[in-house]
Amino acid sequence: MLSMSDFENAAFVFALGGILSFLWSAIKKFFLYLGNRKEKNFLGEWFVESHSGDNKIGAVRHKVKVSTSLNGFIKIKSSGDARGYSYEGFGKIIDNRNFSGEWRSNNPGSHSNGAFLLMIDPQGRYMVGFYSGQDCDDKTSFHQWVFCRNESDIENAEAWLTSHIHNIN
Repeated sequence: MLSMSDFENAAFVFALGGILSFLWSAIKKFFLYLGNRKEKNFLGEWFVESHSGDNKIGAVRHKVKVSTSLNGFIKIKSSGDARGYSYEGFGKIIDNRNFSGEWRSNNPGSHSNGAFLLMIDPQGRYMVGFYSGQDCDDKTSFHQWVFCRNESDIENAEAWLTSHIHNIN
Protein backbone atom coordinates (compact mmCIF):
# COMPACT_ATOMS: atom_id res chain seq x y z
CA MET A 1 0.00 0.00 0.00
CA LEU A 2 1.29 3.43 -0.92
CA SER A 3 1.60 6.05 1.75
CA MET A 4 2.03 9.73 1.13
CA SER A 5 3.80 12.14 3.32
CA ASP A 6 2.03 15.21 4.63
CA PHE A 7 3.92 17.28 2.07
CA GLU A 8 2.73 15.10 -0.80
CA ASN A 9 -0.85 15.23 0.49
CA ALA A 10 -0.73 19.02 0.68
CA ALA A 11 0.77 19.27 -2.83
CA PHE A 12 -1.90 16.97 -4.24
CA VAL A 13 -4.76 18.91 -2.60
CA PHE A 14 -3.27 22.21 -3.75
CA ALA A 15 -2.93 21.00 -7.36
CA LEU A 16 -6.43 19.52 -7.36
CA GLY A 17 -7.86 22.78 -5.98
CA GLY A 18 -6.12 24.77 -8.71
CA ILE A 19 -7.46 22.50 -11.44
CA LEU A 20 -11.02 22.59 -10.07
CA SER A 21 -10.86 26.37 -9.69
CA PHE A 22 -9.73 26.75 -13.30
CA LEU A 23 -12.48 24.42 -14.55
CA TRP A 24 -15.16 26.21 -12.51
CA SER A 25 -14.03 29.57 -13.90
CA ALA A 26 -14.07 28.25 -17.48
CA ILE A 27 -17.54 26.71 -17.06
CA LYS A 28 -18.89 29.93 -15.53
CA LYS A 29 -17.50 32.04 -18.40
CA PHE A 30 -18.96 29.64 -20.94
CA PHE A 31 -22.47 29.90 -19.47
CA LEU A 32 -22.15 33.69 -19.17
CA TYR A 33 -21.22 33.73 -22.86
CA LEU A 34 -24.27 31.64 -23.75
CA GLY A 35 -26.49 33.92 -21.70
CA ASN A 36 -25.01 37.08 -23.21
CA ARG A 37 -25.28 36.16 -26.89
CA LYS A 38 -28.52 38.12 -27.27
CA GLU A 39 -27.00 41.08 -25.42
CA LYS A 40 -24.28 41.38 -28.06
CA ASN A 41 -26.96 42.79 -30.40
CA PHE A 42 -27.23 45.84 -28.15
CA LEU A 43 -23.55 46.75 -27.86
CA GLY A 44 -22.05 49.88 -29.37
CA GLU A 45 -22.94 53.54 -29.53
CA TRP A 46 -26.50 54.78 -28.99
CA PHE A 47 -28.01 58.25 -29.22
CA VAL A 48 -29.99 59.14 -26.11
CA GLU A 49 -32.60 61.75 -25.37
CA SER A 50 -33.28 62.28 -21.70
CA HIS A 51 -35.28 64.70 -19.66
CA SER A 52 -33.60 65.88 -16.51
CA GLY A 53 -34.98 66.17 -13.01
CA ASP A 54 -35.00 69.90 -13.66
CA ASN A 55 -37.94 70.27 -16.06
CA LYS A 56 -36.90 73.82 -16.89
CA ILE A 57 -34.06 72.46 -19.02
CA GLY A 58 -36.14 70.07 -21.15
CA ALA A 59 -34.80 67.25 -23.28
CA VAL A 60 -31.10 66.88 -23.98
CA ARG A 61 -29.47 64.58 -26.54
CA HIS A 62 -26.15 62.86 -26.03
CA LYS A 63 -24.34 59.60 -26.81
CA VAL A 64 -23.76 56.56 -24.61
CA LYS A 65 -21.63 53.50 -25.07
CA VAL A 66 -23.24 50.14 -24.35
CA SER A 67 -20.88 47.29 -23.44
CA THR A 68 -20.83 44.10 -21.40
CA SER A 69 -19.26 43.68 -18.00
CA LEU A 70 -17.54 40.58 -16.67
CA ASN A 71 -20.43 39.73 -14.34
CA GLY A 72 -22.87 39.33 -17.22
CA PHE A 73 -24.54 42.73 -16.94
CA ILE A 74 -24.93 45.24 -19.74
CA LYS A 75 -23.17 48.52 -18.96
CA ILE A 76 -24.21 51.94 -20.25
CA LYS A 77 -21.85 54.86 -19.87
CA SER A 78 -22.32 58.43 -20.95
CA SER A 79 -19.43 60.74 -21.59
CA GLY A 80 -21.49 63.71 -20.48
CA ASP A 81 -24.21 65.82 -22.02
CA ALA A 82 -24.83 69.53 -22.60
CA ARG A 83 -25.78 69.95 -18.93
CA GLY A 84 -22.50 68.40 -17.78
CA TYR A 85 -24.17 65.25 -16.44
CA SER A 86 -22.23 62.02 -16.70
CA TYR A 87 -23.64 58.65 -15.60
CA GLU A 88 -23.28 54.91 -15.87
CA GLY A 89 -25.70 52.09 -15.38
CA PHE A 90 -25.88 48.33 -15.23
CA GLY A 91 -28.80 46.17 -16.28
CA LYS A 92 -30.07 43.01 -17.88
CA ILE A 93 -31.88 42.30 -21.13
CA ILE A 94 -35.03 40.35 -20.29
CA ASP A 95 -36.63 38.15 -22.99
CA ASN A 96 -35.17 40.43 -25.71
CA ARG A 97 -38.05 42.81 -24.89
CA ASN A 98 -36.95 44.84 -21.87
CA PHE A 99 -33.75 46.33 -20.50
CA SER A 100 -33.86 47.11 -16.80
CA GLY A 101 -31.34 48.08 -14.18
CA GLU A 102 -29.87 50.86 -12.09
CA TRP A 103 -27.89 53.98 -12.91
CA ARG A 104 -25.77 56.46 -10.94
CA SER A 105 -24.14 59.79 -11.58
CA ASN A 106 -20.40 59.93 -12.21
CA ASN A 107 -20.19 63.62 -11.31
CA PRO A 108 -17.92 64.28 -8.31
CA GLY A 109 -19.95 64.74 -5.14
CA SER A 110 -23.25 63.77 -6.77
CA HIS A 111 -25.59 61.33 -5.08
CA SER A 112 -28.01 61.10 -8.03
CA ASN A 113 -29.06 57.57 -8.87
CA GLY A 114 -32.10 55.53 -9.74
CA ALA A 115 -33.64 52.68 -11.67
CA PHE A 116 -34.65 52.35 -15.30
CA LEU A 117 -36.95 50.21 -17.41
CA LEU A 118 -36.80 50.36 -21.18
CA MET A 119 -38.89 48.51 -23.77
CA ILE A 120 -36.96 47.27 -26.81
CA ASP A 121 -38.41 47.92 -30.26
CA PRO A 122 -39.15 44.58 -32.01
CA GLN A 123 -36.58 45.49 -34.69
CA GLY A 124 -33.93 46.48 -32.13
CA ARG A 125 -33.69 50.04 -33.47
CA TYR A 126 -34.49 51.74 -30.19
CA MET A 127 -35.16 51.27 -26.49
CA VAL A 128 -37.68 53.53 -24.78
CA GLY A 129 -39.03 53.90 -21.29
CA PHE A 130 -38.44 55.69 -18.05
CA TYR A 131 -35.82 56.26 -15.41
CA SER A 132 -36.18 57.48 -11.87
CA GLY A 133 -33.99 60.21 -10.48
CA GLN A 134 -33.88 63.19 -8.18
CA ASP A 135 -34.88 66.69 -9.19
CA CYS A 136 -33.22 69.88 -7.95
CA ASP A 137 -35.31 69.71 -4.76
CA ASP A 138 -34.09 66.12 -4.17
CA LYS A 139 -37.54 64.69 -4.87
CA THR A 140 -37.66 61.38 -6.74
CA SER A 141 -39.43 61.56 -10.06
CA PHE A 142 -39.75 59.58 -13.30
CA HIS A 143 -38.59 60.82 -16.69
CA GLN A 144 -38.68 59.66 -20.28
CA TRP A 145 -35.54 57.97 -21.66
CA VAL A 146 -35.05 57.16 -25.34
CA PHE A 147 -32.10 55.24 -26.82
CA CYS A 148 -31.68 55.01 -30.63
CA ARG A 149 -29.06 53.55 -32.90
CA ASN A 150 -29.55 56.48 -35.30
CA GLU A 151 -30.18 59.99 -34.07
CA SER A 152 -32.77 60.46 -36.83
CA ASP A 153 -34.96 57.78 -35.17
CA ILE A 154 -35.50 59.70 -31.91
CA GLU A 155 -38.85 61.17 -32.97
CA ASN A 156 -40.07 57.74 -34.16
CA ALA A 157 -38.95 56.19 -30.89
CA GLU A 158 -40.76 58.86 -28.85
CA ALA A 159 -43.92 58.22 -30.88
CA TRP A 160 -43.57 54.48 -30.26
CA LEU A 161 -43.21 55.13 -26.52
CA THR A 162 -46.24 57.46 -26.51
CA SER A 163 -48.31 54.83 -28.32
CA HIS A 164 -47.54 52.34 -25.54
CA ILE A 165 -48.11 54.63 -22.54
CA HIS A 166 -51.90 54.18 -22.73
CA ASN A 167 -51.41 50.62 -21.51
CA ILE A 168 -49.97 51.86 -18.21
CA ASN A 169 -52.67 52.30 -15.56
